[in-house]
Amino acid sequence: MIKSNSKIFLSLAALLFSAAGFSQSALVMDGAYIVMTGGTKTTPIYLDVDDQATNGIVNKIPGTGSIISEGEFNQVKWEIQNNTGSFVVPFGNSTVSYIPLTMNITSAGVGNGSIKFATYGDLGWDNLTYIPSDVTNMNGSCLTDDSKYAVDRFWIIDTGSVSGVSRYTVKPTSNITFTYTGSEINAPNNITEAKLAAQRFNDGASSTWWDWPGATGTDNNVAKTVSTGNITPANLFRSWTLLAPEDSVTAQGHTVSCGGAQITISSTYTNVISYSWSTGATTSSITITPLGPVLETDTISLANGCRLDSNVQVVMTPNPIPTISATQAICIGNSANLLAGGGTTYTWLPSAGLSSDTIADPVANPATTTVYTVTIANGPCKATDNVQVTVDPLPVVTVCCGVTIIQGETTALSATPIVTGNTYNWTPNIGLTCNNCPNPVASPTVSTWYSVTETDSLGCSKNDSVLINVKENCIGTTYVPNAFSPNGDGINDVLKVMGKCLMAMDFRIFDRWGNVVFETNNPAEGWDGTCKGKPMNTGTFVYYLEASGADNIAISKKGDITLVR
Repeated sequence: MIKSNSKIFLSLAALLFSAAGFSQSALVMDGAYIVMTGGTKTTPIYLDVDDQATNGIVNKIPGTGSIISEGEFNQVKWEIQNNTGSFVVPFGNSTVSYIPLTMNITSAGVGNGSIKFATYGDLGWDNLTYIPSDVTNMNGSCLTDDSKYAVDRFWIIDTGSVSGVSRYTVKPTSNITFTYTGSEINAPNNITEAKLAAQRFNDGASSTWWDWPGATGTDNNVAKTVSTGNITPANLFRSWTLLAPEDSVTAQGHTVSCGGAQITISSTYTNVISYSWSTGATTSSITITPLGPVLETDTISLANGCRLDSNVQVVMTPNPIPTISATQAICIGNSANLLAGGGTTYTWLPSAGLSSDTIADPVANPATTTVYTVTIANGPCKATDNVQVTVDPLPVVTVCCGVTIIQGETTALSATPIVTGNTYNWTPNIGLTCNNCPNPVASPTVSTWYSVTETDSLGCSKNDSVLINVKENCIGTTYVPNAFSPNGDGINDVLKVMGKCLMAMDFRIFDRWGNVVFETNNPAEGWDGTCKGKPMNTGTFVYYLEASGADNIAISKKGDITLVR
């Protein structure tokens, strides 16, 4: 075990050891740091941790103690083999002593494997000097990549091998967390932590850095970290760095031209000395009129001699072709169904009287005639159309006249005002000369409410009604019996004036000498055959009747009455 309580610098000779020449179960750094310097691609310097546990390297006091690697090939070789867990390598520098690289093995490898880690940097920004040797296209050139904006710390992660053959038959799957310092982002390039990302060098034919999805900077005032997320074995090994891409074109990704209309695309790069667009323009902004999907590319020359490419796809989206229902007329109080088409979203104005102003088929119930305008959109492309809903007032109708008639009489009905073209319908169709005219003649036999509905050319209707009161005809219904027998047997003992509609009367009975033997004005009162309390003898008597009925018709009658004992 190497245990250090003070600042330790190991020379090249002291660090030239291999797994066979040096071994330890753990490396504990208690407030000190180890500097690894020297080493080449053919003669790398290894700090070999011959321990499969995650505590093979221990930074005893957090925030202190670290390993300083001052060259690309100064490596920590950790015998992880087929174990899982979180393996932390406390890389650092003479200013900040604890900038760990954490490798969380989530799926174990197969075989007697080890993993080698290397890092170096001077806390500045990349100046084409400190670049891993395998990143060949970044040595002395920045024409096809973003090396200008790489944070000056690279990590090389590889599997241990014997004679060039990996000791893993199946490599592990893991998650890497890179920790960085504030000074690494507070540099003269306006890099924010939200832009700082973990990226892996693609050592294939393209020789570029890969943006790693979801791997962005996080600063929670406790740790400044970038996590790669789960990495498959094929993507884990070789060079990784913290990369901060430059600002993008304003319309990065794609922008839309509606119906081929002109649009303007602008670049927002800083420190630019020239532009060269695929259209031939050399300004920071260009205005184009696309005839179809167009891919516009700028190559931007920066003040440091590097160039950057950004793409904007200009998609020509056709303007919506709106369809809308025809003008509609409704009666006040009724509703109309509107329908628009040709888009994906709809906005109606005004919203008053609509069941909804954001659907294609609202129900309209305006109080007055209204023109509705709908904006139909396909994404950012829009078109408008309108439809009028005409509101028709109801007809004005009054029925005349409510009267009282005697059975058998007639009366004229009238719906006013009479409007040419309107229709009239009377109910009930009883006792009328016509039921579809404005002025029928009515002759009901009983009191009846007559109702008329007037309808105009738009189908708007209104109705009114009137009562015709019918009274019974009393003529021919009033009479006086010509005989009665007041013998006390309860049958025909009293003589009365018979009539069901008598209102008033003067009824008198005389003997043969002209003497009044009975008189009354009450239709309910009759003669019992007595005079001054004495029964009259059998004989013939004469009566006179003056009366009026409920119809106010006068009745005058006279005749003989026979009294039988």
